[in-house]
Amino acid sequence: MSQIEKQFDEICTYLKKDELCVRFSKIGFCRNWTGAALAALDKIKTKNKFIVDYEARETEVSPCYFHTFVLIILSDGDNELNYLMDGAGVAGLGTYFGPESSAPTHLSNSQLDQISRYRKLIEENKKKS
Repeated sequence: MSQIEKQFDEICTYLKKDELCVRFSKIGFCRNWTGAALAALDKIKTKNKFIVDYEARETEVSPCYFHTFVLIILSDGDNELNYLMDGAGVAGLGTYFGPESSAPTHLSNSQLDQISRYRKLIEENKKKS
């Protein structure tokens, strides 16, 4: 197991124990779970040198049925890997924590979710203040 994979496992374990993430680990609460996961990642980012970036992603699972999850980018300095974290899951498909390259098809073709757009706006406003 590579250093990046170990770090990803540790991050997943941390999120699976986080009180808010646990509370929102239910189908139908994907945006809430994602927000809680991003907040938890904010807490550990400064302590974890492997975390490069993370953001909320959204995909249309079926017409007018959208699903939100987290994309996290980890690096050991030589390699950079993308992982997806979906702690709420989709009805009949379950949750997913793993490499983007092995992700279920319902998590593909995602785009930046409005949570990440909002977070970027807040950061820009903080810098202006």
